[in-house]
Amino acid sequence: MQFETIAQLKLQPGLPSPDNSAQVLGYHVPNDGGGGFFYWDAAATDPEDGGLIFATPNSTGRWKRLYNGAVFLDWFGADNTGNTDAATQFTDAIAVLKQMGSGELVLSGTYRFDNPLTLNDLDGITISGGTAANILDITPVPTVMVFDHAPANTGCISISKFVNLNIRDISIVNNRENESTAVLELYNGYDFSLENVKILSTLGPPSIGIKLGRGTGELCAFNGILKNCRVRQVNGGTSFESNYTNTSLLFQSCYSMGGSYAINGTVYSSLVSCACDGSNTDGYIVRGSDLSNSNTLSFISCGAEACQYSGFKIESGSINIQIMSPHSGGNNKAGRTDIGDVLTLERTNTGLVESVVISTPTSAAAHTSTTANIVGGPGVGKVSVISYEPATLTKGFGGDLNWLKDWLTIISPQGSRLHNLTLSSPVRTFTLEAEYEAAGFETSYKSVSQLLQSAANEFYFYPGSPQDGYILPNSRIKGMSLRLDTDITSTDGGTIMDLIAVDAYTQRKVIYENVPMVKNTKLDLFNENGLFPVTEQNTLGFILQLRNNKTFAAGAAVTAVVYYECFHSLATLP
Repeated sequence: MQFETIAQLKLQPGLPSPDNSAQVLGYHVPNDGGGGFFYWDAAATDPEDGGLIFATPNSTGRWKRLYNGAVFLDWFGADNTGNTDAATQFTDAIAVLKQMGSGELVLSGTYRFDNPLTLNDLDGITISGGTAANILDITPVPTVMVFDHAPANTGCISISKFVNLNIRDISIVNNRENESTAVLELYNGYDFSLENVKILSTLGPPSIGIKLGRGTGELCAFNGILKNCRVRQVNGGTSFESNYTNTSLLFQSCYSMGGSYAINGTVYSSLVSCACDGSNTDGYIVRGSDLSNSNTLSFISCGAEACQYSGFKIESGSINIQIMSPHSGGNNKAGRTDIGDVLTLERTNTGLVESVVISTPTSAAAHTSTTANIVGGPGVGKVSVISYEPATLTKGFGGDLNWLKDWLTIISPQGSRLHNLTLSSPVRTFTLEAEYEAAGFETSYKSVSQLLQSAANEFYFYPGSPQDGYILPNSRIKGMSLRLDTDITSTDGGTIMDLIAVDAYTQRKVIYENVPMVKNTKLDLFNENGLFPVTEQNTLGFILQLRNNKTFAAGAAVTAVVYYECFHSLATLP
């Protein structure tokens, strides 16, 4: 038998056997997506759920939907044209899946929500759509959830206490303005994925597109993947926010347009091939707090363009941060002179900024007022810049003089050609060797090739020679290039080797940790204000030392070139 609507089906208390099935053409009207095939269970007394089970005027007997696999929101009477509220139907469908223990809810159309969705205790639930909307040109297409009519300051979707949660191929639109809420929030759960989720928001600052975690350990989000997710913040704000104690997160090929990435106290997580375009603040912001440092984070092949300030900003409470192959294009639109268009490091409280590595950074079209590509502030700790290319980082380094002197290490594949580098400080700027000489300084270099004759814990080598002389007193070592001419091995399993500068055994300073022990390894180190001072004549040396008192095998060979600066008068350097 055939019925036009679910209402008609519910008036029919079953059919004589064996013809106990029925076809329904639609939920409210034919072809609205809510129809399907049903069979009559004469002994059933299950409660009606609005989508899969329907009662009749009789107390016994139920119409049950025939299906295999996913459950569709339209089966619960949701309006897929976006003209009427679908919040009740959505929560009814989720309740059915929870009762089943797991399952998939499919949306196919545009759905209006006049109230926010607050979901919890989801285990093994998937929420999916067809083709997500292209929010770059704000064109709604099938599978859009619209929250324009929800009450003010109520957010859109909040999900907690979940496990094995998957959301994919869904677009969420919110055209309300000036609200400090999150469009999609996940917290107090683990094992989740968001794939091809797209958000269009006009909320403006301080709103958040996708928010993970609520800032305490028990409310964190753990072990999750965000893949190909896009957030457009039309009026600015935060596109992606990961909060304190969130752990083991992967952002892959995500895109922020008009907003920023805020990584707050998150640990053991990565962003890979992500992009940020037109943030009203910085592009990627990393910080910690008393609750949790941001620790062991990696940014791999991520870019930021047209940001108001820096492409990347690292603040207090950030430790062991790696930024690999970042690109900065047209950042620092504000034209500030105290920030870097690629990276700014700032310590504003007791939280550390420590062990930051940035490799192969590039900058293009920075604001003309930009004075440096990478800037570190007072109190910032150790930062290493690897594969530095002056041609792709033309404005170089700036910031606090003590940081530049003591904590910044620069490694260039071309070697530490001091006179070809731009050296900046609050006092002077020299770009050519001739400018050093005109100011009374002389730049020079000395080299050494050394062979380790016998097994030892320390491998000494000294730049210069008795014939040519050694580095003069009152000199400042500006840079050095070290090459391993052989593999370096250990007789007793040593694997960690450090490079140390020494001066007559009265001063020792580790200038590079964990040097690779492989042939042709090359370190190019530079520091504008000196890697190491020399105070006594003929005594500057360098040591390769194995940690834990391990022993080098004989036969290791190295070549080193040391660049230094000395004042003609031998007076104390400024």
